[in-house]
Amino acid sequence: MIVPLADMEHPDQVEPPSGGSVLSPEAKTSIWPSIYPRLLELIRGQRSTLIFVNSRRLAERLAQRLNELAEVDR
Repeated sequence: MIVPLADMEHPDQVEPPSGGSVLSPEAKTSIWPSIYPRLLELIRGQRSTLIFVNSRRLAERLAQRLNELAEVDR
């Protein structure tokens, strides 16, 4: 089991990711910003990956953010 945050009930009390200085508004209310880097790492370690989400909107948002992170990490 992978837990992205030490305290899942209070994502607003998370330290910014390394290299970042300020948490975005999304990062203050969501656990997703803590999940994106680990997802990208897992994806890069495989030939193909399926990620199940609850809605098309979430799938599109996740794909956009992962693509943005992948471009920055190159």
